[in-house]
Amino acid sequence: MKKLTSIALVLLALLVSINTGSAQTTVTLGTGTTSNTTTGYPTPYGQWYTTSKIQCIILASELTGLGITANSQISAIGFNVANVNNCATKPANMSIGNITRSAFSGATDLFEANLTQVWSSTNYTPTNGWNTHTFTTNFVWDGTSNIVVQFCYNLSESNSFSQNASCYNTTVGWNSTLTFRTDGTNYACQQASGGTAPNNVRPNMQITYTPGSSGGGGDDDT
Repeated sequence: MKKLTSIALVLLALLVSINTGSAQTTVTLGTGTTSNTTTGYPTPYGQWYTTSKIQCIILASELTGLGITANSQISAIGFNVANVNNCATKPANMSIGNITRSAFSGATDLFEANLTQVWSSTNYTPTNGWNTHTFTTNFVWDGTSNIVVQFCYNLSESNSFSQNASCYNTTVGWNSTLTFRTDGTNYACQQASGGTAPNNVRPNMQITYTPGSSGGGGDDDT
């Protein structure tokens, strides 16, 4: 009897392990096949100016449409590079947050603040294909809010502009992206407002998540 009980417990543990291991899912947001030019925006990997920052709004309806549920833990976001061009290596970071705003309205709009930094690199160079940024701490989506994804180069390097990496993007029906870019000594990640008109073009993204249950955190890194 004890032997049968032990076998049953082992099988149950194995089943739980298999289910847990298969829970993580990656979905793609955006199906567009066009991409920005070496000097064009929006793009997360903007190097035509020495420093840049982009925020991309993703609607709650888009997340649910992809099968993402409340309390899901997002553990990675990636951008699809059509051509890396001559994009330089620079320090960069990514932040994310639950927000109420559903669109940007003007070039002087304030960026969303008080976001959670989830990824950073002291020297990052994009590559052709999907560039997946695995979070150091999973982000929990509340199931009702829109979210904003921010990518920026956190140091300005004078006389160090190169070219933008060309990323596949999709045109949506609303102003989903806001960009700041400049040459000189400004630190883009600390920039409070945009400097260009908002855009209805948004880089395609891959979102990796674990379906929600009762909540929780976690961490992961590359």
